[in-house]
Amino acid sequence: MSELSRDVSPAIVVVAFNRPSALTRLLRTLDRANYGGREDIQLVISLDFSDERETAQIANSFEWKAGPKRIIEHRQRLGLKNHVMSCADLASEYGAIILLEDDLAVAPEFYNYSRQALAFYHRDPAIAGISLYSFVYNEFANIPFRAIDDGNEVYFVRSAVSWGQIWTADQWAGFRAWFDANGAEERFLAVPKAVKEWRKTSWKKYFNAYLAAERKYFVVPRYAMSTNTGESGTHFPSLVTYQTAPLAFGHRCFRFTPLGESRARYDAFFEIEPECLKSYVPALRDFDFCTDLNGTKEASHRDAPYVLTSRAARNPAISYGFRHFPPELNVILEEPGNFLHLARSHDARDLPAKKVRTMRYFFVRPFRRWF
Repeated sequence: MSELSRDVSPAIVVVAFNRPSALTRLLRTLDRANYGGREDIQLVISLDFSDERETAQIANSFEWKAGPKRIIEHRQRLGLKNHVMSCADLASEYGAIILLEDDLAVAPEFYNYSRQALAFYHRDPAIAGISLYSFVYNEFANIPFRAIDDGNEVYFVRSAVSWGQIWTADQWAGFRAWFDANGAEERFLAVPKAVKEWRKTSWKKYFNAYLAAERKYFVVPRYAMSTNTGESGTHFPSLVTYQTAPLAFGHRCFRFTPLGESRARYDAFFEIEPECLKSYVPALRDFDFCTDLNGTKEASHRDAPYVLTSRAARNPAISYGFRHFPPELNVILEEPGNFLHLARSHDARDLPAKKVRTMRYFFVRPFRRWF
């Protein structure tokens, strides 16, 4: 594994297409960010081919005060997946990169966070990338998402992040090697059904399969250093805001925790890992179980004798209610009720539609019918 200096200055790589207003917004937030007076930070703006020229004009006219600026104008259309992957390949040239698609905005301290996170995690072979974005939505279960608060400023998920991510050369090379060997075969065995159904234009589809197959994680901040702005594009036909995360302001020094010490680790389905849950609930320590609190794991994914699930279940060993969010908090607080069940895997049944509605609309105001 190559070494990174503690004073590493990752290059900032912007992936842009034909959205001039989106690129303007991103560049404005980049311009306002804190770089500590540095003038050695490389900015790369990569423009996929388009007959529209305003985006290129914005990129070329942007004055970057924190270091050199490089513009890459592709002469033929790459498409989103190939464009992102070609930009990520720049990690081998710069040692580490921060990759930002043009429909993002960044927090003022995003660069300080990036440097500190790289210095802390770049030697851990189980870390496949570092996120700037913080998840607010579980797109596999279509419900809100909040990681359990274990007292640390980051949590870990076996899901890639496409809305602000950091890769070292080694981290990206690991995925590239796996993709070259497995990408054509589409090995999506240990990922949610939704991932399997994503279009082939999604590089994240393949990266999620890689994380599951190689048992690696993304580091995710609790306070978002970047956010998606919901612009229409390749994957969103119109403006959406349900995945927009509130940006963090004011953080300058970040406290990180090693992966092995975290009690907030999540699998490819955004389910808290059993060992983390056992650390909170002694009553669960004698059970060998997998977690399926969102009810999205098919029988083939329930790889333990027991399952802790929101599905209907026969003869549960333990049951819990559902009065708290995230769902695992009901288990930690041992909420009385009959919503979540610890049962033998073969006794798990379908997920009742009523439970889906309860989880999906947990934060909906009670008087919504008036409006």
